[in-house]
Amino acid sequence: MKKSVSVLAIVLAMFGSTTAKAQLVTNVNGYQRAEVSYIGQKNTAKLGSYSSDTKTKGFELGYIKGISLVQTLPLFLELGGNLTWSHGSDTQRAYDISIDDDHLIPELSVTEVKCKYTFMSVAIPVNVAYKFAFVNSENFTIVPFVGPNFKFNFIGKTKFAGKSISNFDKDNENPARRFQVGLNLGLGVNICDALYVGYKFQPDFTRYVRADSDNYAKTSANYFTIGINF
Repeated sequence: MKKSVSVLAIVLAMFGSTTAKAQLVTNVNGYQRAEVSYIGQKNTAKLGSYSSDTKTKGFELGYIKGISLVQTLPLFLELGGNLTWSHGSDTQRAYDISIDDDHLIPELSVTEVKCKYTFMSVAIPVNVAYKFAFVNSENFTIVPFVGPNFKFNFIGKTKFAGKSISNFDKDNENPARRFQVGLNLGLGVNICDALYVGYKFQPDFTRYVRADSDNYAKTSANYFTIGINF
């Protein structure tokens, strides 16, 4: 998360250093956009004294509709829908304690288990966006945005040792959440009003796993987006 915040801070600093040359966009008409994103997701789990960071990669298909909020300002409300898929794997350690019947000495055995993870979700972003133009041309506009993200997780699977377990199974000690609320924080660039390129950081405020302060799992993701405005 610190790296993601640092990257976004650098981008926003560069944006801020040029605002003196910026002009407001005169075209305040609404817009629509179809987009695809590459995702790098981080899943942080903590179980007592044990902690792990698992990374998954995937793609997102999205649709955004920008609605003008003020007729005299390029301020927009962005509503849409996103379908996300990500997948990854890592190696976890399994511990087994056995006791020798003759000497009653406990023995600890450690086995490495390869785990595979799959996540799928749909989300509704609700962003506030603001357009700026540079060099007296609206063919190149910069759009910072921020807003809440409402996500429904409909697939979450963990595979290991030939078994496939649903993360939402109520028989799990700590089942995962179906619904999560997070934040969208990013910056986009429109080129000739048609092509869109953007970056978004999305931390989830709601933890992925229902647990106490010593046992939890949380998620965050980086999105690199290409889209078409129409």
